[in-house]
Amino acid sequence: MVLRGRRLSIVSLGAALIGSAAAFGCDQRPPSKAQEASTYVREVAPLFVQYCQSCHSSSAPAGDLSLEGFEDEAVATRDLELVENILGRIELREMPPPPFPSPPARLVTAFSEWVKRLRQENDCRVTAEPGFAPLQRRPAGQLARSLRQALSLPQSYDFESLLGRDDSIEGFTNVGETLTIDADFASRYLDAVVAGVDYALRGTETTSYRALMYCADEDETTCANHLVERFLTRAYRRAAEPAELDEVLRLFRAERERGTFEDAMKTVLGTAFLSPAFMMRVELDGGQPEPHALSPRELASRLSYFLWSEPPDDSLLAAADAGLLGTDRGLEQQVTRMLRSPKRDALVDGFAAEWLSLNALAQADGIPEELKASMIGETKDFVREVLFNEGRSLRELLHADFTFVDDVMAAHYGWRSPGGTRMRVSTVGTPRTGGLLTHASLLAVTSAPTQASIVKRGAFVLSRFLCAAPPPPPPDAESTGGTVDPSASRRDQLIQHRADPSCASCHATMDPIGLGLEHFDRLGAYREAEDGEAHLPIDASGQLPSGETFSNASELAQALSTHPRFVRCFSEKLLSYALGRRLAAGDRCYPSHFAELGPDVAFSALVSEVVKSRSFRMRSPELDQ
Repeated sequence: MVLRGRRLSIVSLGAALIGSAAAFGCDQRPPSKAQEASTYVREVAPLFVQYCQSCHSSSAPAGDLSLEGFEDEAVATRDLELVENILGRIELREMPPPPFPSPPARLVTAFSEWVKRLRQENDCRVTAEPGFAPLQRRPAGQLARSLRQALSLPQSYDFESLLGRDDSIEGFTNVGETLTIDADFASRYLDAVVAGVDYALRGTETTSYRALMYCADEDETTCANHLVERFLTRAYRRAAEPAELDEVLRLFRAERERGTFEDAMKTVLGTAFLSPAFMMRVELDGGQPEPHALSPRELASRLSYFLWSEPPDDSLLAAADAGLLGTDRGLEQQVTRMLRSPKRDALVDGFAAEWLSLNALAQADGIPEELKASMIGETKDFVREVLFNEGRSLRELLHADFTFVDDVMAAHYGWRSPGGTRMRVSTVGTPRTGGLLTHASLLAVTSAPTQASIVKRGAFVLSRFLCAAPPPPPPDAESTGGTVDPSASRRDQLIQHRADPSCASCHATMDPIGLGLEHFDRLGAYREAEDGEAHLPIDASGQLPSGETFSNASELAQALSTHPRFVRCFSEKLLSYALGRRLAAGDRCYPSHFAELGPDVAFSALVSEVVKSRSFRMRSPELDQ
């Protein structure tokens, strides 16, 4: 069996971020008499005119973004996605960049209310076109689970190590652009398939052998027909097409002439796993030129791979065949059922582990393996509790009075041993009431090899929790910045570094957040003073770009937990993971709608909203992209 590698790629549409400004200052343009009665002109246009247009005008606009004409509401309403991005940057005080003054709160509030009204008037849940989902292979993690299910192998059988890890985009490995089939992946996949099939049929008394090879018919030909048809239905999660079945049976007969019945079946099983019906995410347009609903079984597959990272089970397929997934209630019922299944842990191992870079931590050097395992175990158990306990809310991801530790983690934190196995403990009265933000896993993965990194931690929080990732540092970042006194505190050194205007705009947002986590060293252990001979005392106080103040990591996390961008950002990450692609223009208003649920929303409620969206239930044909 030979696979020829070929690359599958898609071009994702995304919103352009607003570029940094280089100058500031302009004269306000008075509105026309015809516009004077407009709320927009009175309360929103002054923000653009006074704080944006001098840099973002039609003459060499900063960041190639022109806001010329935005004093006119008709111009501003042409691109809802753009104005939402502008609002987000202004709310985070990334724009205008330092040292230029920020708009007063009354103008920002008026702008926010105007955007909210505009969003309601242009409800994407009714009008937006869903994005295009290309033909792409399943990511390695999903293929591993699908192989185990098809071969009736236990969860302990490690296909993941054989398949390796896929590259990630925006933190996730299930994004279509990364999912190529080249010679290297083809070789690893083929080796994994052969090894898995051999293991499954290693003995006649094993569960996998009986599931794959049991046949009550005495006639070999009849038995082979039944086994092949049953297996293809199991592997493809649909009835095999007559042409597919005939082709595989011809292969079986040819192999049977050269060897044993069992050898012929091994070839059949391996060949089925090379079929696009198994390896690929296949969603067909059927010649339809317009956006259209997925077929019931396509929708069932999307839902199952989203929540379980494996093919749909019989109950989900039955619901699809009965037309129940065509209703909101039917989808909600399946979400409730599936989030109560142990298979839901795929969301922790997939979505959460990639969102929080736990897989990167697992590969990190310089940390004892036992400690890494305990760090990752704490965070996974914590996330599992918050996401799957109906009494919990998303806010508790960043503000909780509990965590889960074993003896290794307790010793690392300086706490009393729980007695061996990992168990839930109270964090009241400790510096670790900041949920994920005070977990050693996140603190370690955002550190440099020899010390905690204020900049990496600040950038990580902005990117993962507020979806406001700073741009990459310039190539000469190491040689720029103000003169830094090596004997000064790390806080003062950063202040000195920000003296260079080219560094100020990004560091002004990253540094205060990173400094808020300074009480934790590179492995997340608590400290009162900086590392080094001077043992300078740590000042972890600061202010978020949006104005909220804090004096330590727990207060920082609490401020983030109720930040208006937190639920929106979490929703954006979850929707992208659910769709298996970067968000397209038609998808991007959903996170704003989901954010209106507030930080006290339960994870299950948010999942229900995701799967009921047009983006999840529909697709656009390729010709429209």
